[in-house]
Amino acid sequence: LRQECSLVVQPVMLYELQRRNIKYNEDCSMSRVSVGTLQYIGGGWMTKVDYGTKCTSLLSDALASHMLALQAEGDLDAYMDELYASSMTQASCSSDPDDASAEESSLP
Repeated sequence: LRQECSLVVQPVMLYELQRRNIKYNEDCSMSRVSVGTLQYIGGGWMTKVDYGTKCTSLLSDALASHMLALQAEGDLDAYMDELYASSMTQASCSSDPDDASAEESSLP
């Protein structure tokens, strides 16, 4: 990737995972040039809207409610930070302004 591209447009989560991976960012040169989102595309659960027979909508609505509560309380961000930290395969790039958790200078 480093030899072929100087610019990549990709989902933020994929960027955050690859930025911490020595395979993709060995020299800590990967960084975001813009914090803006080109287009927000939300995710979801594959359930058929069915309030009458199978109650699949009840499951989807319950999951959405709990995820919204996790997001509102800040827990979802904490879980994502834990995921990113656990995926690290190299020491933090301490000069990287994107890395809010760059307090650690080496792998655990």
